[in-house]
Amino acid sequence: MPVNAAELQWYLEGIDFPATKDEVVNLARYNHATDGVMQLLKKLPDREYSSPEDVIETSGVGD
Repeated sequence: MPVNAAELQWYLEGIDFPATKDEVVNLARYNHATDGVMQLLKKLPDREYSSPEDVIETSGVGD
């Protein structure tokens, strides 16, 4: 099942931005993200993200 923006945002709750890719991936894992979400986040470019919206936009996920 494809990941949607709302689901992705749910697993990013509690992170302080800006955040690195590793911080985003680790927090999603801590929040028990689904395999689909984890696979998507692990493919993100290794950089700093300014907001959940930045992560969502960069991931290419649409609602």
